[in-house]
Amino acid sequence: MSADNEPGDGATRHRARDGAAFEIQPCIDGAHHFTRAQWRAELQRGMTRLSPRSRWQRFASGIGQLSDRQLDELTDIDGTWRVALCAVVATGGDYEGIGVARYLVLPGTTDIAEFAVTVVDRWQGRGVGGALLDRLLDSARRSGLATLRGYVFPSNAAMLALCRRHGARIVAGTDFLQVDIDVGR
Repeated sequence: MSADNEPGDGATRHRARDGAAFEIQPCIDGAHHFTRAQWRAELQRGMTRLSPRSRWQRFASGIGQLSDRQLDELTDIDGTWRVALCAVVATGGDYEGIGVARYLVLPGTTDIAEFAVTVVDRWQGRGVGGALLDRLLDSARRSGLATLRGYVFPSNAAMLALCRRHGARIVAGTDFLQVDIDVGR
């Protein structure tokens, strides 16, 4: 997977391991006129493109769709303390979401943020998750964060491998593994 040149509007162009093109951009972005309402709808559509296993590994439940409360939380971003980046492919003048990475600075801290990365099943294993995490780390670095912290099921080998490639410290918890990645200020 490789990154191409930056279009200059907050989006970066990438190539998956198989050569397929995709972009990563802020999920709510005036340059693409991608509104909160459109993002909410795309998140719901994205849920249908996740297998039951992928939904379980991301949400720790077998939910088939996101609740209004979950959608509110996922789309409440400010670009600094609450950040969300979307991986998209162009589809006839529009975009289809293929992945999302986000972080939220933890309450009571100014330098640790909880993060998550989700990629729809047909794009998994093609480098999209790594590209999303790289961009998320860049954003965290610009925001002055020290650590991105995630919670991963021990059975989620692909996500654990991705985190290890980024130098993660992994600590066993009761049901999840806590994954801390140094942002590298």
